[in-house]
Amino acid sequence: MQLTKKTLFKPDTFAGKYLLKNKAIASYYDYDWEDAQGRAEELADLNFQRDKITDAIQDFQHKNFPCEKSFVQAERLRRNDSIAVVGGQQAGFLTGPLYTVHKIISILTEAERLEKKLNQPVLPVFWIAGEDHDIDEINHTYFHENNEVKKIRIWERNDIKKPASERIIDKEAAREAVLTGLKHLSETNDTKIIKEALLEDIKEELTYTSWCAKILYRLFKGTGLIVMDAHDPVVREMEAPYFEEMVDRNEEIRNAFHSQADMFRRDGFGEPVAVEKENAHLFLHQNQERLLLHSENGEWWLKNEGEKWTTAELKRKISLESGPLSNNVVTRPLMQDLILPVHTFIAGAGELQYWALLKNVFHLFGHQMPIVKPRHSLTLVSRKSEKTLDQYQLQLDNILESGTKEIRIKRVEKAKAADSKQLFQKAETAIVNDLQDVAKTLGNENSLNHIHARYEERFKRLIQEYEAGIEKAVERQEGVHLSRLSAIEAELFPEGQKQERCLNILPFLNQGGLDFVPRLLAHVREQEDGMPSHFVNFI
Repeated sequence: MQLTKKTLFKPDTFAGKYLLKNKAIASYYDYDWEDAQGRAEELADLNFQRDKITDAIQDFQHKNFPCEKSFVQAERLRRNDSIAVVGGQQAGFLTGPLYTVHKIISILTEAERLEKKLNQPVLPVFWIAGEDHDIDEINHTYFHENNEVKKIRIWERNDIKKPASERIIDKEAAREAVLTGLKHLSETNDTKIIKEALLEDIKEELTYTSWCAKILYRLFKGTGLIVMDAHDPVVREMEAPYFEEMVDRNEEIRNAFHSQADMFRRDGFGEPVAVEKENAHLFLHQNQERLLLHSENGEWWLKNEGEKWTTAELKRKISLESGPLSNNVVTRPLMQDLILPVHTFIAGAGELQYWALLKNVFHLFGHQMPIVKPRHSLTLVSRKSEKTLDQYQLQLDNILESGTKEIRIKRVEKAKAADSKQLFQKAETAIVNDLQDVAKTLGNENSLNHIHARYEERFKRLIQEYEAGIEKAVERQEGVHLSRLSAIEAELFPEGQKQERCLNILPFLNQGGLDFVPRLLAHVREQEDGMPSHFVNFI
């Protein structure tokens, strides 16, 4: 395994300017992303329900992430001087896209770096967004093999807005999805082990959250990673008084968010999340569904529902139920900061932008925003793809940006006669001219015109079919080369997007070995210097 480090963001992008400490962008955050000491000092003055959150985390880990080192790490959360590096992701099927793994690697390496720097316990915490209800975002993933990218999906109803932590996965549908996915992978020494582990998981009752955690355990056991469910009932119980305050102060929250969003847009940075005046940034859980609350002038309601509540009525309703509220992207970061001693939040590029809208929301609750630090990005390159890059003298950066489509087109064009296009155009023009001469000689009576026109079109089609036939013959001759170029695109630019936003970790585990992720983590740890980077890993 070989790792090379590259610059993560171009300097003219929002994230690139953020890392370069552009003043206009920095003003949207409370801390310089390198001000580790300043944030640690603020946390020393804040109090948290440390025992309760630790108990909730350890209970979840006992069931789904039974790593002894992680139990020990979680136990340190009880200490008043402990702080955390935090990040989260959806409960993706088979852990979802690669960026989930990349984010966890970033959390682990940053926690280790800060613990050495600050000389106090820094805990790596990864939360799974168990409250998310959009099943179509989490019920599938993508495997790649040779020159194909296959979508692997659990088929089920998607019209019910049930949270991932409450949605029981159908065992037969899960089994079918696993077997379908593995069918697309080449047989290696580890394929059978991967298959048996996944099928063993399915024997017990699973939710998307619990299954995601179990697979993450196999990938990250022994690292000390702390995994928690953001929709854990005990966590919801802890959050209840904060939810009540968010209801009471909802108009203030919305005004603080909107004013910051308006300023962000006026400064030319766009609109990273939808800004809707009546969006209360809270979800109500009722009848086993998660529904967005709206509010204006002290009234609360659900879209497409007839019932309305006053603030007092809503508070009474939620006080009588267990865990009836959850957060959206605006209030989740604040809630995270209220229940955990968050020193640094590890963010994707999109998260970095929408967190820029939240500073005033944090201030309403007497908190500064934590440090927001972009995660590392990784590209995984198989031996086969590395060989293809060398064989065809391809630049990796170009493939990561645009794939190989243009290269394949140019290769086919080059393989044809240099002037083939012109030859066919010339032949078509000559035939059409000859046919028109024939038509003139035979006469231009109306009764003959339609016959001339019909046969002229027929000859044109024949020339076009002739040209297409030549192209296919050339493509067959070039087939091996085109297949190799398609295969490298399937791995490095799948479905026309970045590898980490599409492909799943399991095909790489199948190729690189069951210890692939720990080895990858070790290599990143060796080269990590505190600067968010893009690592290219040659397996």
